[in-house]
Order: sequence, then structure tokens, then C-alpha cells
Amino acid sequence: MMTHEFAAVDLGSNSFHLLVAESGIPIKIKHRQKEMVRLGTGIAINNQIETSAWERAIACLARIRERIQTLPDEHVRVVGTDAMRRAENSRAFVVKAELALGFPIEIITGLEEARLIYKGVEHTTSENLGRRLVIDIGGGSTEIIVGDASKLLDLESLEMGCVGFTEKFFTNGLITESGMDAAEAAANTALKSCLSQLTNLHAYDFVGSSGTARAAARVVVSAGWCEEDITRNAIHRLRDHLVMDGHSERIKLEGLTKERRPVFAGGVAILCALFDQLNIDHLRVSDGALREGVLLELIEQKTQA
Repeated sequence: MMTHEFAAVDLGSNSFHLLVAESGIPIKIKHRQKEMVRLGTGIAINNQIETSAWERAIACLARIRERIQTLPDEHVRVVGTDAMRRAENSRAFVVKAELALGFPIEIITGLEEARLIYKGVEHTTSENLGRRLVIDIGGGSTEIIVGDASKLLDLESLEMGCVGFTEKFFTNGLITESGMDAAEAAANTALKSCLSQLTNLHAYDFVGSSGTARAAARVVVSAGWCEEDITRNAIHRLRDHLVMDGHSERIKLEGLTKERRPVFAGGVAILCALFDQLNIDHLRVSDGALREGVLLELIEQKTQA
């Protein structure tokens, strides 16, 4: 019996995602699954996928397999991102991961990740306000993309993410003013190579995707620091609040999940730097991200062939 279901599996440095949909116009989402695996833990320090992260990942992949094992190989695309790109023991991990999942894993480049993120955002953002700059802060990398509707103008992938920055600048959960300053300075340094290119493209619609942006938006709106999405004033108020709390375990903010809390400070520091360096006043938040882009492209390729 022919199946019309397709699946995208996004193996990020912080979270693993499964998205299953039925082809059609529009596509019909049948299943979503997300687990905080934190595969990137330790990579910023020793370039290795740690044993505990490895074990969490394999267990998660076995659970994902239960949902997609009946799908044909050509209806499934599995992508690995920054942690798998950088870890010295990535090849050994992928061998075990493919056995647990039952499907091949494709380790994509940062620029391919950026392209697919933009595709996911562009498809799921109904309001077109003109030239758009998309920011996606992941666990190990940050992708920044500029486009006019579906036309891509610039793709950037920077080695800074919420997991790595938390390990480097907020050791053992401590959140200090000096740590926040150092994290923002590191983000500014990473951004230097592409800052002039990005600003010269004169985007005026700024969109955030993935976990850090979504969590920050929920928090600042719940706190009453802005009415919707994220403003520059709101993100800096959030930054100062985290420093005041002083430790990830003491963060008590409505809209912030227990799973997101340990790596939130690293993501907020990167977001603050991007707001300041790119002169962003207001950041909209998209429901689309890498997994949506992977799934949409897979369906397009298979149904139009």
C-alpha cells in the first residue's frame, strides 16, 4: 500500500526533532516529537560527544524509530548539524545512531542548514513584510539568512550556540555580569566576519526561529516587557533579570521550560549581541525552522518527480 507520509528528523546540538506530515496542498502535519538531548554538551570544551549525551541520543533515536520504521527510505530525511560536524568522534557516533534509528544520517554543512531553515521560515510565515533577515540560534551554531521572499541573498553559519556558550561563559549554571559581558563580546567577534555584508543588505523584517527565540518571546511577553514577539528593550530586561537571578536553577520565569532553563543564558547572550550589532528593534518569531524546511523540500522532490 502506497504511503503519503513523509518524515524529517532534525538532530540538533540541543534538541532532536521528528516531524511527520502527509503530502498535499497544504501538507498535513500528523506528528511532532521533540526531546532535549544536548548532543553538543562538551564539544565546545573537548571536541567530543560525551558518553552521557551519546546515550541520551541513542535512546531518543530508538523512540523516533518506533514512529517512522514503516516508512520507505525515500520518504525520510535525517540531518545532523553542528555537533556532528565538529565532534572528533562523530563518525563512530553516526554508525551507532544509524543502527538505532534504522535510516541513514546526512551531516549537512552550516550553509545548507541555513538554506533549509530559511525555507522552513518562509513557508510558515504568512505575512510578507519585505526583505527578511532570519536568525536561528541552535545548540552549537547560529544561522543568519537574508532573503526577498524565496530568493536567498546571503547565508551565514557562525560557531556560536546556546549549549556551547553556556558551557564556556556560565560554568556550573552561574550567571554573572562578567560572564554575560564575555559571552556578548564573543558573539560580537563571531559576527564581525559577516556584519557589514548583512547590514549592507538593508533588511527591515527580522525573524527569529527555533528554541532560543521562541522561549525568549514567551518569557518577555509573559513578563509584560513587550506585547508580542521580542523588542530590544525586552531582551535587555531579560538579560539583566538572568544576571540578577545569578544561577540557572534559580531562574523563575513564566514561559520558560525546565528543559530550556540550563542553556537559556547562553542563548540570550547571543540574542542580545545580535539585536545590538544588527540594530534590531523588533524580532518576529516564526513557527518554522530546519525540520520544516527539510520536510517541505523532501515532499516537493518526491511528489514532483
